[in-house]
Amino acid sequence: MQPVAPSVFVLPDEAHLELIKVRDHLRLMTRFVEPGSVALDDRILHPHALSYWFTTLWRTLDECLQATYWSGDPALDLEEAHARAAALRERNEDLRGVAE
Repeated sequence: MQPVAPSVFVLPDEAHLELIKVRDHLRLMTRFVEPGSVALDDRILHPHALSYWFTTLWRTLDECLQATYWSGDPALDLEEAHARAAALRERNEDLRGVAE
């Protein structure tokens, strides 16, 4: 029986950074909603704010998944990785209001 080659998924650096930011944001949001949190005592979490946050979360995760792709040989797929990373970078610059 031949050993099965491992699946290789390529995640561009920009997508990896976005996942790190989502992780850290989730950690922060967890602190806001912990029982006894000062944030819960002082503020009311409005549905619009939660809707915005969940929408931002799913869009970021969706874009990271779109930027991720399967590759038999990542060295040969460098052009594809750069194209997907450029699209993610452009979206982030638009959100931050960075003009070229």
